[in-house]
Amino acid sequence: MKFMLKQAVLTIAAFFLAAVNTEAQVFGVLHRFTTGDNSTPAGGVILSGNTVYGTVPGGGAGNAGLVFSVNTDGTSFSNLYSFTATSTNSLGISTNSDGANPEAGLVLSGDSLYGTASLGGSAGSGTVFRVNTDGTDFTNLYNFSADSLDASSGRLTNSDGADPWAPLILSGNTLYGTTTRGGTNGQGTVFRVNTDGTCFTNLCSSYGFMGYSPVLLSGNVLYWTGSGGCYAVNTDGTSFTNFLHFTNVSEGIDPQVGLVMSGNVLYGTTSFGGIGNNGTVFRVNTDGTCFTNLHLFTGGNDGGEPQTGLVLSGDKLHGATLNNGGIFGINTDGTCFTNVFPDPYADGFSTMVLSGNTLYGAMSGMSGMVFALSLGPIPLNVQMNGSAVVLTWGNPAFWLQAAPTVSGVYTNIPDATSPYTNALAEPQVFFRLEAN
Repeated sequence: MKFMLKQAVLTIAAFFLAAVNTEAQVFGVLHRFTTGDNSTPAGGVILSGNTVYGTVPGGGAGNAGLVFSVNTDGTSFSNLYSFTATSTNSLGISTNSDGANPEAGLVLSGDSLYGTASLGGSAGSGTVFRVNTDGTDFTNLYNFSADSLDASSGRLTNSDGADPWAPLILSGNTLYGTTTRGGTNGQGTVFRVNTDGTCFTNLCSSYGFMGYSPVLLSGNVLYWTGSGGCYAVNTDGTSFTNFLHFTNVSEGIDPQVGLVMSGNVLYGTTSFGGIGNNGTVFRVNTDGTCFTNLHLFTGGNDGGEPQTGLVLSGDKLHGATLNNGGIFGINTDGTCFTNVFPDPYADGFSTMVLSGNTLYGAMSGMSGMVFALSLGPIPLNVQMNGSAVVLTWGNPAFWLQAAPTVSGVYTNIPDATSPYTNALAEPQVFFRLEAN
């Protein structure tokens, strides 16, 4: 093997990584919730600079939940705000002044965080709140009203909704959100409210259980999912439509989380239906046409029951499953499904956020933590050392493989670890990395 091997190895390493689009499994724990925290995160996280913000539905000084921050290098975890303890009123409802059990993630504007608490408040039906990023100036912006039993439907109804579980979105000085129950149909609402707490409006009452779906805003149209499919309504409350209704189990049933959009195409998941009732990844045009199932989960190595929102970057979608849990990736055309980070012991993942090539999110349950997962390609570094070539790579989750030609059959090199030394001797050898 002549000196030209160095160039050949570099060429094949770059070709392989670009062609296969290998994703790394570099997983870091930014904060692990302990008995001192009294709870674990359930909602999604947001990122601002090098700081991750999120909520925990229990724990804190009042054991009613908290808002937290942690740096992306895992330092400086802070309990920014603890919700106050609830008390039981004469109707047996747990109330307080600020809300309780924040199940959803947050939205950031300037130095203000906005979120929802699923319970508590003056009527026990939850609140919309604001707090500064340093934990100061907490404000209860809106208290959802008490509900009552509707005799004809047997559901708990009210005028504005109750139990918000999904994160808010912000447009200008207007917050948009959803509730899981309440409203005139008892199955949740889509609402808007100004960032100062004024002008609350119930835009529509849902005709399908809202689940944990936030709204997605495009132009003046809001999109979301419910047990009946996918819905849309204008930001002024007009033109409500159920533009996608799942008609059979094979298509998928019970979408519980929000949608992401590229152009006029929406992408989402169903928690059940498909193969073995394990859920699906789907796409559909905003007018309800061209519905396609991109992936049918089997409940095996690919997981099942996706119950977290998708993250879209370019032509790649990422999400997470609850059953045989893990984080997955799939192209927007349905190709190249990858179980990027399998974790069958996770009790659930939150909706994640992507920054560069790193996903930030949270796991709930006994594995409760805030995490960072690198998705970048693993470089295969090559340098000459006398009569040998030394190959190094940064992730032990990848095998070093070799083949006699660029297009040859690659096989694992037994016991190869980084750094790996290969003597300059015939015949010629090409190297690549493969996830193990």
